[in-house]
Amino acid sequence: MKDMSDLVARINQLLVMQTMEKNCLQILAKSLTMTIKPLLTLFKHQIKNIENKLVKLIESCPDYQAKNTKSIGKIATASIISNLP
Repeated sequence: MKDMSDLVARINQLLVMQTMEKNCLQILAKSLTMTIKPLLTLFKHQIKNIENKLVKLIESCPDYQAKNTKSIGKIATASIISNLP
């Protein structure tokens, strides 16, 4: 459960940083946007990588599969499971 909590926490951190950089894109001069775009690409890849790790973790653990619901996505499921006591 700790692994899942850590991965979900990291995704949330990356999403916050990604949002901050996207906001900077709107207020900075066009000449500076080239410094932000590589960061946004990095965040996107890191988030996808961690999402893949979460899916593998859910699929590899029978306890997580038992709690998995079909009506929501695996990432949402991981977020919910990681916050259970």
